[in-house]
Amino acid sequence: MTRQQKRAMGLLLGVASLLVIIVVAARDGGSDTSGLDERSYKAGYGAFGGANLPPSDEDREMVEIRCEEFFRPWAAGHDDAVTLDRDSWVTGCADYLEVRDSRF
Repeated sequence: MTRQQKRAMGLLLGVASLLVIIVVAARDGGSDTSGLDERSYKAGYGAFGGANLPPSDEDREMVEIRCEEFFRPWAAGHDDAVTLDRDSWVTGCADYLEVRDSRF
């Protein structure tokens, strides 16, 4: 193998390695939002209209149950609710009630 061929092979290996790193970073970079529908999440996060509520002292499971219960009455007043992902909405609602920063 000539020196030029070795250099070209090294360059190709470097580019391939860089691509792998970029793909892995892109997949892991959004781990907080993995599987969440942004529009639905934001609707759940904003369901209380920005009301200044005290943080919930319940565990996450109970907060999510309360958000699940709240979804149906909330959705009744919002025509576009049928197009929302309920799980993402509940996550947004629960994050708001736990006074977490929005994930989007």
